[in-house]
Amino acid sequence: MEHRIGSEDLQTNAIHRLRWARSTRRSRPAGYVGQLFTYPIPVALLFCATQPDWWPVLLVTAALRGVAAWATSVWILRKQPNWPLLVVQDLLSFAFWIAGFFGNTVVWRGRRYYVYADGRFELR
Repeated sequence: MEHRIGSEDLQTNAIHRLRWARSTRRSRPAGYVGQLFTYPIPVALLFCATQPDWWPVLLVTAALRGVAAWATSVWILRKQPNWPLLVVQDLLSFAFWIAGFFGNTVVWRGRRYYVYADGRFELR
């Protein structure tokens, strides 16, 4: 079994991300809610959708997110960021985070499990 990003197809990756979100929500609820702060672009877009006059917030947020992505990419990964994919990844991650609030079952290795409030799994 491979343990690296990009080794699975999109459906398998989506199932994995949803499983991770739901199990994290159950095992660390406060930390899961706190993850909201790791999604600045989607939050700024939602904010601007409800308060259009505050569009500069989106610009500042995008600039700060860009600087963080550039610094991580160049200084740590030694590569230039892929800007279009960065935006897609931010939006997809936010969507999976939202989806993690709904549902109590996960699929792991082809089996469906119920996720209890304390984070334990039970085969269904």
